Amino acid sequence: MSLFTSCTNEDVPVPVSGKAVITVNTVALYDELNITDQMPEWLDGDLTIVDSVLIYDQAGSLLKKLGAETKNLQPLTIEANDLPNGTYTLVAWQTARNDDGRIAWFVYDEEQLSTVYIYTPYTGLYYTRALGYASATITVDDGNIEASVSPKAMGSVIELQVDNLNGQKDYTGVELHGGNEQYIIGCRLDPSLTDEERWVLEREHDWYELIGSLKDGKESYKFFTLTHGDDILFDLYGVCENDSLVWLLNGYHNLGVGENLLFYFDMDRLSYQPTYFGTYEDFPAWKADRDAGILVVDPCLDWGCNIEDVSRHINTKQWWDYGNYQLEFWEDMGWHRWYYIAYLLTEQYLFETEDGKNLLSALSICHDSTVPIDVAYNSLLKQGYIYSKFSFPDKDPFYAFISADRKTMALPDQYDDGRWEIFYQPTDSDNLQYITPANEAAAPNRAQSSHLPVFPKVSVVLSPRHPKTGKFSPEIFNEFLKR
Repeated sequence: MSLFTSCTNEDVPVPVSGKAVITVNTVALYDELNITDQMPEWLDGDLTIVDSVLIYDQAGSLLKKLGAETKNLQPLTIEANDLPNGTYTLVAWQTARNDDGRIAWFVYDEEQLSTVYIYTPYTGLYYTRALGYASATITVDDGNIEASVSPKAMGSVIELQVDNLNGQKDYTGVELHGGNEQYIIGCRLDPSLTDEERWVLEREHDWYELIGSLKDGKESYKFFTLTHGDDILFDLYGVCENDSLVWLLNGYHNLGVGENLLFYFDMDRLSYQPTYFGTYEDFPAWKADRDAGILVVDPCLDWGCNIEDVSRHINTKQWWDYGNYQLEFWEDMGWHRWYYIAYLLTEQYLFETEDGKNLLSALSICHDSTVPIDVAYNSLLKQGYIYSKFSFPDKDPFYAFISADRKTMALPDQYDDGRWEIFYQPTDSDNLQYITPANEAAAPNRAQSSHLPVFPKVSVVLSPRHPKTGKFSPEIFNEFLKR
């Protein structure tokens, strides 16, 4: 007895699949970072744009790994053939490599969407190494699917620019570092992660990421960094001939993802003019003020305000750092809080109460004895202060700078060692009747300003690292002490 079976066409399983055509908008990354105009020159040389796509199934397992390369900024098309019907997650990243194969970014643990991440072992990356990321969800159903992705920047571009770096300061270059205790070295690619979960942090060191450096006479260059966040601490170092580092200053700044900012400073004015850290749009006005002699001295002069108001004012500055971390009592003067606003320039505030209520007076002190007090006079005049004479009926006259709204009196004074200060206080409304304009050429001297109160001696400790931010290596700290 024999048993025969037969099959019809309907009984034969037919593989059901489709094709995904993925278009990568290559130029989007460079547009966002405002470096599109610079890229063609590099692509005409030894640089090649690399786009990579990973396709994960619904279980989060890697199904396909695809890629394409280009020497121009036109969109790239990547085809994924023979995809079984279903829903997939695409993750794509874009960067550039040298034609000899050198790359800056490496992908690890790619077999699962939950573990895949991209990482760089390098710091001080040139802007041409910018990294972009995109993700998409596609569903294949017996046909071709078209998907378009535009990689978004995973970091920011910072241009480091310096004037007068010509060796006369005993430095052959400068370095900019940034971060807060841990710095960002990579990014997880799972699109379901939150922003806080996405970033891969360096946890083994207490030094910060090198953002970029200028050496060998170079005056400016652009760098790419993953560093971002609010109140990021940035440190500026001078590089000596033996490649050791000397700390110059630090300060705080907010840095978002996908920004293009300028970090500028002048080595000849570093002690009393802070660095500029901001947009290119705001830079010309800032530099025009600086070139006109207007100092960054603009303390909060909202008399009667509280420490919270002063703190907000400080946070708007291009560059600042803490002088002390809590209010300290000055005998017969009030409760004192102060900040660095440049390497050797400080703003200081005196309040009526221990908890920082009722601003009574303010000071700006320049601790660089080589900076003439004329800088202070000129800056006050440029800010609209009027050099005025107080002629009292029963007292000797004295001179002061009066603000345009006549609410503030500014009193410059110079110490015996060449340092100088500007003391700010509210103008007594009863004394306004005794004010007459004075000859601006007759700048006040110590005899004319001897009415100023005597301030307690302030021990200004210029530490290369404050207690909130970690430690330096002994080598760097020793170089700082020598300086």
